[in-house]
Amino acid sequence: MFSRAPWRVLPLLILVVAAWGCTPEATEDPRVSAERKKFLLQQEPSGALTLTDAAQTVPIQPEVTLVGQITAGELDPFQENQASFVISEAPEGGHGGPDHADDCAFCRRRQAKAPKAAIRLVDVDGKVLPIDARKLLQVEKGDVVVVTGNAQYDATLNQLNIEATGVYVRERPKS
Repeated sequence: MFSRAPWRVLPLLILVVAAWGCTPEATEDPRVSAERKKFLLQQEPSGALTLTDAAQTVPIQPEVTLVGQITAGELDPFQENQASFVISEAPEGGHGGPDHADDCAFCRRRQAKAPKAAIRLVDVDGKVLPIDARKLLQVEKGDVVVVTGNAQYDATLNQLNIEATGVYVRERPKS
């Protein structure tokens, strides 16, 4: 009598576990989910500038929308456990892939002249969120992103510093 009871309950137990505890959302930190909803855009903003164009626009209009590729050459574009990353000039047209510029003289020359952009996602106190950007935005090296935010341009470093208000992730380029 008791030997059959566990087998009758097992299918029900499997359904409950599958529906309740096996999804990533069920185990994800609620703060990460909340911050993702705040920063990750569902639609691509219009009027995105290249990094080169944005650097010229920032002194006049510090609020920008720009497009770039998450890459920092030989360096890691991400800072571990920080909601920050570096983007470089996005490849044009049929170009793509995180290491594409290494093989294409045109892209290599274009990226060498273009500014980089340091992207930071901050809390209400202006401090960088202590959540890895890869986890927060579900991005990886090579992704093309459109970033909105407030910018400053540092001419000595040829770098834009962006305090992001939103990030849209375009479809990943094919390597």
